[in-house]
Amino acid sequence: MAHMKVATARFVAYQVNVTGEDCLVPADLIVVSEDLVREAFDDEGYCKSAHLADFASLVRPYLRVQATVFDIQRVDGWFARLSAPGYMDATDWLGPYESEKEAAEEVMSLFDCDEDGNDNE
Repeated sequence: MAHMKVATARFVAYQVNVTGEDCLVPADLIVVSEDLVREAFDDEGYCKSAHLADFASLVRPYLRVQATVFDIQRVDGWFARLSAPGYMDATDWLGPYESEKEAAEEVMSLFDCDEDGNDNE
């Protein structure tokens, strides 16, 4: 993955639990009012059951896996991935993490590479 670099960003996302895996959907992709978000999500960020079907229909187009949505949590923090500058190639976002450093270190550990994407051998 030498052509890929570590990319980090701080944002809000929906962590969607579908059959067998979690998927992240950046919140800025979903157009909803802040009033609806406050109504639909509890203090821990979990979608209330009365709103789960509605929010599932909003995030479903952004999921790799088209399966039953069991839960959605609104999360805020640092995220990281490997990205190929100048290209659309990128891994999925990982996170959230407390700090940018922690996010970057987790990606480098997971993909066994340095910040420039060079393999650690």
